[in-house]
Amino acid sequence: MKKLTAYLLLLGCCWYTPAQELSVTLPKEHYLRDDVGLFDREQRGVIISLLEKQSKKSLGRIYLDILEKLPAGQSVEEYARRRLNDRSRLPGEKADKIMLVVVLKDKMVRMETSRDVSPVLSDEFCHQVNREIMIPKFKAGNYYAGIKAGI
Repeated sequence: MKKLTAYLLLLGCCWYTPAQELSVTLPKEHYLRDDVGLFDREQRGVIISLLEKQSKKSLGRIYLDILEKLPAGQSVEEYARRRLNDRSRLPGEKADKIMLVVVLKDKMVRMETSRDVSPVLSDEFCHQVNREIMIPKFKAGNYYAGIKAGI
């Protein structure tokens, strides 16, 4: 009986919702996928804040995936491209996207850009950011600093 009452109460609360009252609010985790728990709570907050701040700028939304290892049979390039294309646009959202993938076990980092971003952020520029900014910090064991600086 308690389940039925709870269900009816929930149904009653949700019964009438005109379309114009609905709004889409992205969860804070929308820009970050950390499968390994690399960041502590404070670091996670800083990284999410940087990613959200970037999404309001004119050069694109950055999505960050941190993985222990790549899915079987996929290169880092294939994974990044697939994840970039998996991210559908919400109404009113810009089409420019950047996918940053860090694979810890395989020691790989990849920046993949959408067509709208690639004229500004060339592959060579992305590789340079990886080589000169992120990877030296990763080699020193500081993934947080490398990712933060890369963003």
